[in-house]
Amino acid sequence: MAERILVPYDRSVCADTAVEAALRLAREQNASLYVLAMTPDEPDTTGPIPVASLLNDDLIAFMRLGSQMGVRVDGSYLESPTVEQIREAMVTHGIDHLVVANCETLEKTSPNGRMLRTLTTDSPVPTTVLG
Repeated sequence: MAERILVPYDRSVCADTAVEAALRLAREQNASLYVLAMTPDEPDTTGPIPVASLLNDDLIAFMRLGSQMGVRVDGSYLESPTVEQIREAMVTHGIDHLVVANCETLEKTSPNGRMLRTLTTDSPVPTTVLG
């Protein structure tokens, strides 16, 4: 049974699905959730609102949703993350379970898909791959 679940989030459709599933799993297991918001390797700078601002707004929304569900949600933001940075965050935040969307789908829909696939292939903790 997990005590602290990590879900990577990059605003992709797959990441939304993973956050929803991670929230449900955290509620079922009476665990807390850590959302790691990540920019793509090459963030889109063409929009009127910076990606970092959108990700921070999403983190706040997840915290509010978690509160409504009785789940403690924390989070942080990484710009252009690497597998090593995510593993370091897992250790730093006491993560004992990882939730990600299906890697094949993720690679096609998320700019961070390849990196997350590498992480799930050799994860230091039990991993739930949705999909």
